[in-house]
Amino acid sequence: MPSITRKTASGRTRRDAVQAELLDAVERLLEAGESYTSLGVQRICHEAGVARSAFYSNFANKSELLLAALESVMENVFAESRGWALADPPPGKKALEATMANTLRNWRAHAPVLRAYFEVSAYDTEVAHFWRGQFASVIDAMQKRIESEQHRRRIPKRLDPRIMAEFIVYSGERLAAEHIATNDATHDPALARQTAEIIWRILYGT
Repeated sequence: MPSITRKTASGRTRRDAVQAELLDAVERLLEAGESYTSLGVQRICHEAGVARSAFYSNFANKSELLLAALESVMENVFAESRGWALADPPPGKKALEATMANTLRNWRAHAPVLRAYFEVSAYDTEVAHFWRGQFASVIDAMQKRIESEQHRRRIPKRLDPRIMAEFIVYSGERLAAEHIATNDATHDPALARQTAEIIWRILYGT
């Protein structure tokens, strides 16, 4: 029995290593300016230094590889946003500004993968659906924050908390994507400060 356990762990370790090599290779190629659509599996394998058969032992196709890359990136991008929205007691404006700054930092660090998402989601419904699912977790968290503030009478109950949450999250996503595509990192602090102020005023009016 112990030998079986060691073998299984060893196999898992090798599999994880191959996946990591492929994910790193894709991000390097995208950062170098390659479009995800034009990248072939053989090109990715060559960059990763793994056999083509190893690719298909880990991923069914390129879309599945992109989903794996997005999954690891999205956790970094959205974790703090969910944390701010779900924190109790409610965090302040400065905490929101820090959250926005860290979100931009993580987004910029993985911008090539996120650009690949926008490219592929235009024709791959599975990839587009995955992105919406990731955003849903942030929207759910923001909705809970809004409902909590409505209970405290800080946000009028006539406002639909789901629509408010979707407006804040989706507007922020589009703004961040456009900002990172057209501005360098020196402009990030100003955007974090401004978006925090706007979100705060939407939520609290002050």
